[in-house]
Amino acid sequence: METQEFNTFLGIIMLPTIIQLISENLNIGVQEAIEQFYNSRVYALLEKEETKFWHYSPQLLCGLYLEEKQTGKFEIPEEAA
Repeated sequence: METQEFNTFLGIIMLPTIIQLISENLNIGVQEAIEQFYNSRVYALLEKEETKFWHYSPQLLCGLYLEEKQTGKFEIPEEAA
């Protein structure tokens, strides 16, 4: 996937859904959810096309983020390893 296509895919399709899920799960505002997610390891991996994290559903990525937030780490599903 080309860089511009990848950035568009993340910005329009993936990130709004992930942020909404985080906001709902943590009962926080959207802006706070954005700030927290953008400072996570999950986001750091998602924003790199070569990691293929964008293949995961927003629900799974939200779950990985919540796991990271709660424990300080997360397990990458086997199909990505």
